Amino acid sequence: MKTELALTAKKGYPCVIITEDSNMQWYVIRKNDNTYQIFDTTNTVLAKEPFDEKPFVEWFLNYKELKAEKERIAKEEAIAKEEQRIAELKTCILNCKTPVELAEEFGLSLFETAAHWSDLYEGRSRYAVAIANREDYEIVRMAVDLHEIEGIFGEARTRDGEHHSTFNDYGYHTDLSDYQKALKRHFAGDKFFYKSQEVDADWYCDEINDAAEDHDIDKVLALVKEYEELEAGYYDCNGNLEMLEADLEDADIAGYSYDVYNYCFAFEFAYKCYFKEVEEEEEEEN
Repeated sequence: MKTELALTAKKGYPCVIITEDSNMQWYVIRKNDNTYQIFDTTNTVLAKEPFDEKPFVEWFLNYKELKAEKERIAKEEAIAKEEQRIAELKTCILNCKTPVELAEEFGLSLFETAAHWSDLYEGRSRYAVAIANREDYEIVRMAVDLHEIEGIFGEARTRDGEHHSTFNDYGYHTDLSDYQKALKRHFAGDKFFYKSQEVDADWYCDEINDAAEDHDIDKVLALVKEYEELEAGYYDCNGNLEMLEADLEDADIAGYSYDVYNYCFAFEFAYKCYFKEVEEEEEEEN
């Protein structure tokens, strides 16, 4: 640790500039009432006369010790709070015995999946829960592990106006992060085009200059307006915005819409009335 004597530029308070071994620099100031303050930057001038730096350094070391203790206590409290939250969540999950109870307890969207509409009337449909964000995923993932629920994670597809969803298990959508990576690959593919003001600035400049040379003021104004309203994201071949870049990078993203379909990450239960086959057999025996 290195020290340097200085004065504050505005009020001339004594100041000791402390440089730690990590090269982090602090400015410890003593005001007229003998109280100390610390800043990570301030305007100073060199001290014309020497003064005792020891009280400044002692105050700084005590300040760091107290700060570290507060951070330690805050960390321990945060860990304890998180452990309590997990314990309460586990208790609520363990009290749920069916897909319907799980969905009702946590406000999850429960829907039927079927390969064909006739499956709905012939007993071949299944239940699935939509996973809308990380919070939903935590609940469903924990429920699957605690109850050893039989089923699969995948992508549900619902068409506007239909009463059921189809479900695709791609083999690698085993958790939310996998699905989010798949979404990014999907929009980075050949079907969509990335556009943004930064990427397309040169193209708009050329188009605006060409329109100006042709004295087409209306086109110039239209291009300027279009550029100003251009949002960074992925567009289809017709220029329609399909996914904002900010939304695709959102840590909570778990689905999207395209054409007449809505897609979402989901978990499909193997059984509608129970979590796993063992429970179903026990019920039949009783």
